[in-house]
Amino acid sequence: MIGANFNGMRCNATRSMNRLKNVLAEVVALDSYDSVDESLKKRIKSAFDEAAQNVDVMNCLFDDEVVGDMDDLSDKLNVNRFYEDED
Repeated sequence: MIGANFNGMRCNATRSMNRLKNVLAEVVALDSYDSVDESLKKRIKSAFDEAAQNVDVMNCLFDDEVVGDMDDLSDKLNVNRFYEDED
């Protein structure tokens, strides 16, 4: 039986979210992209930040009895958010 590696799944999810954030940042930064108005850009950022928070919550989950597969990754993994760019 092949088991799932929860640490690996969280690493992959975080990496994918950060790549997605980079692409979305390019889209919302384009002032000449007429089909994306400011309201939609704001909704995109807000929806992404909410999803990012949910992924980061998973990075905090741990179980000391599951060695090497259910570690607290909150200090190692972080999804970059749009609101951090605005500070």
